[in-house]
Amino acid sequence: MRKPAVLRLAVVLVLALIGASCGDDGGGTAGGPAGGGTGSVDAGKAPGVTADSIKIGVTYPDLEAIRDVIDLDYGDYVATYEALFDDINDSGGINGRRLEPVFVPVNPLGPESAAAACKQLTEVDEVFVTVGIFLEDYMLCHVEEHDSAVIGGTQTPDRLEKATAPWFTTEPSVDLQTDAIREFDEADLFD
Repeated sequence: MRKPAVLRLAVVLVLALIGASCGDDGGGTAGGPAGGGTGSVDAGKAPGVTADSIKIGVTYPDLEAIRDVIDLDYGDYVATYEALFDDINDSGGINGRRLEPVFVPVNPLGPESAAAACKQLTEVDEVFVTVGIFLEDYMLCHVEEHDSAVIGGTQTPDRLEKATAPWFTTEPSVDLQTDAIREFDEADLFD
């Protein structure tokens, strides 16, 4: 697995921790009782979070679906993610909750597979957050249409304006090149 995928999972886990421990309705039960134990969770505030687990959606490129177009092999995405989830779960999970990954492959050619993955993860599996591959505007299904948190994809001002759910990314901003050129110019590095 490439380094960004590991970074994405790390960010997901941090957010899962924050999300699983926040959202207290005043009764002290959303994140569990004092002392770090688990408690009841309001599914409306934290879909996919129960007293003992947190569902994390993981989308990954379905390279078998495009094998006739291009022959790529980046290894076994599911096995790599499972190893990371197992390591966290073997260390006690997050706030006493085990992470329960839900894997959905996405054909990177065309929006149909991404739309089906979104529906599966948000409507059927009702995950807490989804991490993984989000090409073009595909993450908007999650963050705009289904009000479901996402980590991944490329944020643009237009996409961010449409998002109604939390959305984090490890991708550089759309202004990265402009900012880099401006800094090079200010530092007189073009001479």
